[in-house]
Amino acid sequence: MCLSASSTPPYWGALPQGNVILATVAVAEQEVTVDDQFGNPLGAEYNGASVYEQSGGQFKDINRQLQSGSYAGPLGFFKTSNINGVPANSPQALAWLNAQQLPLQSPQSYTQNIPVQIAGFSLSPGVVNRTITYRAGVISVNWP
Repeated sequence: MCLSASSTPPYWGALPQGNVILATVAVAEQEVTVDDQFGNPLGAEYNGASVYEQSGGQFKDINRQLQSGSYAGPLGFFKTSNINGVPANSPQALAWLNAQQLPLQSPQSYTQNIPVQIAGFSLSPGVVNRTITYRAGVISVNWP
């Protein structure tokens, strides 16, 4: 994938304007239900609200919107080819989509504890104790 702050999944690292990071990505989506303080899914008035996750002390757009009380959150692993990126429409970026994939370490695993905001409201709890594992090309999620 060619990743930037506007891609899904997003890349939130520093990039020159108009550049993308070339990366091999193993990503899955998990449907996350968002309930109100009474345990009911958020109503239609929140449909289309952007979802933000905290990274580096700031809430950042994951480029997903709430629909019918839930959103599809991307999660996974990636390995980048270079840290400065390349122009988004450059021949190198366009060729990357069909290029040889970079090897991802297998197995690997991490646990997420991520504050989440929707429509300016912080979820309580956000994403807590979600473990993502990559092994032999398969992503598994354990979220109590």
